[in-house]
Order: sequence, then structure tokens, then C-alpha cells
Amino acid sequence: EKIKVITKRYIVTLSNIGGSVSDLELNDYKLNGGPLVLAKIALPDERIFSIDGINYINNSKFELERNGLNIDYRLRTEKFEIIKKYNFSNDNYGIELEIILKNFQNEPLFIPYGLIGGSNIEFESKFDERYISLSAKINDKISNFKNKKDQVTFRDGNTTWAALSNRYFSMILKPLDSNLGIFSKTSVSNNSLIGIRMGGLEIPSGKEISNKFFFYAGPNDEGTIKALGKGLEDSLNYGFFGGISKWLLWALRLLHKIVPNWGVALILLAIAVSVILYPLSITSYKSMKKLQILQPHMDKLRKEHKENPKRLQKEMMELYKKHKVNPMG
Repeated sequence: EKIKVITKRYIVTLSNIGGSVSDLELNDYKLNGGPLVLAKIALPDERIFSIDGINYINNSKFELERNGLNIDYRLRTEKFEIIKKYNFSNDNYGIELEIILKNFQNEPLFIPYGLIGGSNIEFESKFDERYISLSAKINDKISNFKNKKDQVTFRDGNTTWAALSNRYFSMILKPLDSNLGIFSKTSVSNNSLIGIRMGGLEIPSGKEISNKFFFYAGPNDEGTIKALGKGLEDSLNYGFFGGISKWLLWALRLLHKIVPNWGVALILLAIAVSVILYPLSITSYKSMKKLQILQPHMDKLRKEHKENPKRLQKEMMELYKKHKVNPMG
């Protein structure tokens, strides 16, 4: 049995098998006439918010309690009870989750488990597949990594967040309690997933423990992510030219506020960059023309000193100096 949670930002499909998310769509973004599908996951063991490390849980039938945007899934066994409490936001791309474990035994119960965050993120083409990335902030250091097919990777350390991203969107899981690290996997079918490993969970007899998480599923937009106030903005990877990229994005957003059309804003940004770089372009052009004029002299020097590279280099430098030419442009 599946239910849908529809907000301004997303459509989430949950299943009572495992009490986890099987489909995730974004209402703000359209593709082929409907909401953009960010994830669609068939296997219960690979679904978002599935439990890793407790046998049979993800294939068990949970009981459902629903109150608007608050949803509880509950499963009771002979030894313990597990409750997944969801709180969906109507204003942003966030989902709050609390997992409660209750011990019914007459002795302590030790349950280390993992929680899957990002899973099976969609991509439009083979070209876009190269942009899929797994990353995490562990012990205040950001790591990016890839797995071989059907291989599980573990990274130890206290994790601030774990993310699965494609070219334009991300799924980011943030634990709000101490943890052991992350686990990630790329299945044979190329389904990439990442999650948080919770540990040291010894539950006294008749007691319960809870762990809280925050999950983001939305665009790779620094302003949108920063507005959540969860410290997830450093999950965005701008590449080698990160500083320049941030400046250009800031300028593009500023132009979009003045002219609320992304196409026109891009054209204006291109013109602005061309104007800024114009002096450099002119200087480079003049140097190129001088080099073309000096080309016969350079060829002559190469013939005269082809057996003496050091002498050739010296003569070339003197020629450049005499005519005030920068060979590097």
C-alpha cells in the first residue's frame, strides 16, 4: 500500500513495506509535462529512509498513522518496536525524520543500524550520468568518492552530512545525533546510494532511544540550501574554478532580479563579462599581431642557431625585448 504526500515543493510516495520512500518528485520543476522525477526506487532495501543492518525490516509491513503532513510508520516484533516519524514541509525542500527504537526484552538490546539517504538519483542522458557524485563531510572534511559496481564502501568518523547529487539536484541526509560514519554502494544496475551509520545503540530493558535526521531533496542552489539553516551549503561542488563560478552565479541572480527572464539575464551577463575582459583581449590581440610581424625574423634565427638551442633562446628573448612583445600574449 502506497500513499502520496503532496506539498508546494515535492511529491513523496511512501510504502508501508519498510515504511520508506519509493518515489520522489519535485513540483517546482517540470519535465515532459509533469513534476520532475528525482528518484524512483523499486527495491525496498534501496529506498530512501530504508534501514540497513536489521534483517527483514525493509520487507516487513508497517502500520500507518497519518495526520496531514505528519506520518508515522510503526512495526512491532517480539523483541522491539521501530517507529518512523515523518514531518513534511510545505515551504521548503526539507523532510524531518525521527526513528524511535523500543526494547521489549528483559535484557539490554544492541542495535547498530544504517539509514539510507540518497538513492537512485535520476539523470536525463548518458552525458549527465558523469555528473552523479557521492560525497560526505566526515570529521569536518569533505570527501568525494565513487564505488565499483556492487561494492559497499565504509568511511569512519562523525558525519555532518552525506549527499548524492546529479548535475542539477541533490539528496542530502544530515544526522542530528552522533554517528559512526557513512556507507555507500553502486549496485549492478548502477543505482548509487549513500547513508549514515548509527552505532553504539544499546537500549536498556523496557526503554527506548531515538535518532533524528534532516533530509534535503532539491536544486543545487546555494541560496535555497543556505536558507534552511542546516549547514548543508558546503555540499555544493563548484569544481576547480569555484570562486569564479560563485561570482558569476551571484551576478546572474542579480541581473535576474532586474530583468526577470533567465535568457535575457544570461545575455546581459555575457555582455558584461566581454566588457570586463575587453582590455585583456585587446592586449592579447596586439601581442599576436606583433608576433606575426616578427615571424620571418624568428624563422631566420631558428635556421641560424638550430644547432645551438641556448643561443637561439637568447636571441629570441632579445628580439622580444627589442620589439616589446610578450610571447605569452
